[in-house]
Amino acid sequence: MSKTLRLGAATIAVSALGLTACGDDGDYPSEDITFVVPFGTGGANDQIARAFAQELESELGVNVNVENREGGGATIGTSHVISSDPDGYTIGLAPGAALAQQPLTNDDLPYSSPEDYHVVGKIAEMPGIVAVPGDSEFDDLEEFMSYAKDNPGELQASQAGNGTTQDLLIRELGRLADAEIQSIPLAGGGQEATLAAVSGRVDATFGFAPAIKGFVESDDLKVIGVVSDEQYEAFPEAQLSTDIGYDTPLRAVYYIVLPLETPEDVREQLETATESIVDSEAMAQFSEESGFVLDHRDHDAAVEEITEYTELYEEFNANFDIED
Repeated sequence: MSKTLRLGAATIAVSALGLTACGDDGDYPSEDITFVVPFGTGGANDQIARAFAQELESELGVNVNVENREGGGATIGTSHVISSDPDGYTIGLAPGAALAQQPLTNDDLPYSSPEDYHVVGKIAEMPGIVAVPGDSEFDDLEEFMSYAKDNPGELQASQAGNGTTQDLLIRELGRLADAEIQSIPLAGGGQEATLAAVSGRVDATFGFAPAIKGFVESDDLKVIGVVSDEQYEAFPEAQLSTDIGYDTPLRAVYYIVLPLETPEDVREQLETATESIVDSEAMAQFSEESGFVLDHRDHDAAVEEITEYTELYEEFNANFDIED
């Protein structure tokens, strides 16, 4: 080969390498993305994750593969995301309790505050629901709380596990009303807690709309209250806790998170996509059908909210002696 030909071939090779490098650095995303859900398949949290992932595919133009990693109060999946390579190809849904409550009671997590991961943004929230069996004598939250106050410890309310948002809502309403309600944790989580009320094994269940709506439609359950200060479209006729003097900001909240060192341009692209998805017609329809309340907050606002929830959980943990 002549010197000229050898030089030409070398130039072509260098150019090809340059194009490849440029694609890796500047054309995110160029491969499939893994979207981690820290819950099992089929539940309400899995549903919103899959709805979001489907829209993310359209926004980014690549496959978004949902991977369920349940357990540890959502910390197993959340920890996996936070500990992954910071390249933007592993992202995840993270509930507020996993980010704000779990680090207060678990020293073994790879994160303790928003300084240890990147919050892309908040996507949704839900207020707590108080539901009773369809044939219950209680028709509204005021009747239920009044009975609990006059009959300490008699009423039993099922929930998804000690220290969960549902458990804390039961305890907090009892504290605000100076009433004693037995908070009953069930090993099967929210689904078993709901079924316990359907079957009449407990007097009420504290949960969230996606797990309850179907049983309300079949008259197996009736919603007597929403722990909120504003009307909830999923159950617009239900009595608000603030209307009878019980006010707490605690609710289920959901964020999108990344490893801390993810490049800025990748973070910005995912932040833009997240805002667009939350504002989309597809997610609006999902919200109407499921009971999730869409509530986009950008990185800074989401970090501020997580910090506020951490302070709230610290207060609850102290009030109710929750250590693990």
